[in-house]
Amino acid sequence: MALGVLALVVISGLFFPTIGSGPEAPEKSGARNDASQLSVAIKAFYTEYGRLPEVGAESVPVNRELMAILTGTDHQQNPRKIVFIEVPVAREKKGRWRFGIHPESGAWVDPYGNPYSVKFDTDYDGSIPNPYAGSRGDERNIHQLVIVWSSGQDGIFGNPQKRGERNGSDDILSAIILPDRLLF
Repeated sequence: MALGVLALVVISGLFFPTIGSGPEAPEKSGARNDASQLSVAIKAFYTEYGRLPEVGAESVPVNRELMAILTGTDHQQNPRKIVFIEVPVAREKKGRWRFGIHPESGAWVDPYGNPYSVKFDTDYDGSIPNPYAGSRGDERNIHQLVIVWSSGQDGIFGNPQKRGERNGSDDILSAIILPDRLLF
């Protein structure tokens, strides 16, 4: 009997990892999911067209221009009108727009009301300069086509005391950066 209860508790922990993780866990989980979905949508665009969306810079907030390309409404950059991702309109909560496309700016905002950011491999060499390269042990380059992140609840990229450092940051990324590898 006790063994059955223990097995049930372990299995519940696998299926419901946010239980007991604090009130912020659903927001973090949602932000990580959104960042991963956006990363997959950009990679699907690349697979379809053989190039990345052209948004004018290697690192940008997820803005109206990028979302128009990925939702198939920018017919110049997405002439096949393929919908790579669908995102709801953000909803207002506690005076901030969250969880979707901001109705005025067109930016995709995270659960904290901050726009997601994206960094592209614009020279197609198979790596992106690590935005956290100042962090102890982090590689200088990330071997990815694209990474997406939320600046977390504090809205600040990296550690608030040591700007640009990952250690101590509440940022949420589409991939997990470890000292010697990258996990999806």
